[in-house]
Amino acid sequence: AAKSLAVRVADEMGVKLGDEVGYQIGLKRVASSKTQILFATTGVVLQQMIQGESLHNYTHIVMDEVHEREIDSDFLMVVLKQLIPSYPHLRLILMSATIDVDLFAGYWPLLRTLRVDPSAAQHSQQQQKEETEHQQSNQQSNQQHHHHHHRRCR
Repeated sequence: AAKSLAVRVADEMGVKLGDEVGYQIGLKRVASSKTQILFATTGVVLQQMIQGESLHNYTHIVMDEVHEREIDSDFLMVVLKQLIPSYPHLRLILMSATIDVDLFAGYWPLLRTLRVDPSAAQHSQQQQKEETEHQQSNQQSNQQHHHHHHRRCR
């Protein structure tokens, strides 16, 4: 998922993968000194912490699918809970479609929750699709008009 997310975000930002947006999976790292968003597996983040790498270079850590309760992600949360007080600039974002908010709120006392209404997200996606189709239709119409106008002017 780290690679596919990085590819998509780089594409949407219109940047080359490995420049502003990169990823690391195991030993494979596609990133540079310009990288501002790095998608990485939980194991990579844990390894960096075990090796004593500082979290000063990170502003946000996003953990998705936290409800799956895998050993690596649970261990990462334990480590982060201990380290976060030393990094007041760092924000931890936990994401899940089916999270037990009360369970996580008990573990993270400063947890703030944000619920996303799936129907609102679907409506937004549909609206964006319609706007894109409308823009494409206008572009095609303008191109045809320009082509027709160009032929008449000869």
